[in-house]
Amino acid sequence: MQASCSTCGMFSRHIDVPSPHILQSPRMAELLLSNTAPNDAEIEGLRRMVQESSTLMESLQDQIEKAQQTISTLQAIYGATSKRLKETKKILHPVRSLPRDILAEIFFACTPIAGEDDRIHFRYSPEFDTLYPRNHPWNLSHVCRAWRETALSLPRLWSTIYLNFEHYQTLPHRQCIFMSTLLFARSANLDLSITLASDERSIVGHPLTGCLAESTTRWRTFHCRISTASLESFSGLAFPLLQELGIGVLEDGGDYAVDTFRLASNVRTVTFYDSSEGRESTDVLGLFPWNNVVKIYCHVFWLEAPFRFILEQATTLEELVVEFGEVACSTDALILPRLKCLDITKGQLDDEDETTGIEMIGSIP
Repeated sequence: MQASCSTCGMFSRHIDVPSPHILQSPRMAELLLSNTAPNDAEIEGLRRMVQESSTLMESLQDQIEKAQQTISTLQAIYGATSKRLKETKKILHPVRSLPRDILAEIFFACTPIAGEDDRIHFRYSPEFDTLYPRNHPWNLSHVCRAWRETALSLPRLWSTIYLNFEHYQTLPHRQCIFMSTLLFARSANLDLSITLASDERSIVGHPLTGCLAESTTRWRTFHCRISTASLESFSGLAFPLLQELGIGVLEDGGDYAVDTFRLASNVRTVTFYDSSEGRESTDVLGLFPWNNVVKIYCHVFWLEAPFRFILEQATTLEELVVEFGEVACSTDALILPRLKCLDITKGQLDDEDETTGIEMIGSIP
């Protein structure tokens, strides 16, 4: 009669395992260690054990095959059930039921806002490069039809543009132009937030510069870390909507100022990012409507004429955030009549210079 396993419920027949006692005798140990032939009685016992063992192995092999088939069947059922469970959870996932306005806010949260993370130090991260197809907003429009429809219906999602020209040395110009044109088209007529970076090469002459030049009338925010020559390539263009400007200059052999933004009368916030050694960002701007600026964020290594000139011209300045490196002392106080917020971070200052440096820009009426 078959007995049922208390663990798995499988039925199995009772198996008589041949007793190996004959092999455990001293005589058998002696035979195994020599070439001596066994006697007739020993031969009969050994042959009986061979027959019984062969029969047992056939029976075990049969049960092993049946057990393996059972295991394979159970594994297939388990795999199908697991797949069905995952698919069911996927169908029930809350993201499928998100209202479009909530989904839009999630999409906006994926796009960094230029200047918000660090007002003093220019931080450009390669993963934010807008022309890289695997980055947002492109990747958001490649998930499914609903996400694509949502992404394409949000011009604001396409209006924040990060460009690192170091990445485009090997990228075909035609692809750069196509993707940038598509960005401008999908952003409709919204104001643009532009961030440019180029560590070594000048962007003058690159086809993207021409595409950008055609869109300057839509720029509301512009942040850059480029050479003076690159910045000058935008001279003569109109920036009627520009309200926030961030500049970091790179050493390119020139010591001249540019008048690119001399007519940008709507600029209210200016950020001078930390510059390359030997050139201050504060002396890169020539003619500029400082009397309209209300906020200045600045990193300077020393207080020289350009920076002092800017503060003297910024008669409407209300907020000033400065991070010092090495400060050249001055005994002349500077009056900022409308200043409401003053934030000074000192770098490497000598004790005797600390008071004088703060006095120079910190006299609030």
